[in-house]
Amino acid sequence: MTTTFQNNGALTTIHGNLEEVEVLASTFEGCKKITSIPYMPNLTEIANAAFRDCKALTEVKIYSNKLTKIATNAFQYCSAIKDIYVPWAEGAVGGVPWGAPNENLQIHYNTTYDENHNPIA
Repeated sequence: MTTTFQNNGALTTIHGNLEEVEVLASTFEGCKKITSIPYMPNLTEIANAAFRDCKALTEVKIYSNKLTKIATNAFQYCSAIKDIYVPWAEGAVGGVPWGAPNENLQIHYNTTYDENHNPIA
């Protein structure tokens, strides 16, 4: 997936079958009304600016154990992010918090999810 939705000011929710998505690069950059990232179990890379400047994005749930790279600016200017949930141990992936402002930001490591894709504490 590439710049398909870049700077779409009306986009608020991402729906559809995203199970085949492997790489995001500037895909949702500037979509200021998106509040969350959808379930993408086969995601292998969140590349440059994938969600940069998504001002309404409040939480990030990383589901994929296949994810091997998150660009250092993937969440740049996403000032509303308060929680990032990841399935890995602390230190397993570099660049944390991947450009997200780190004031009041909580990263939840070793996250597992229930059948509705909600984090299990």
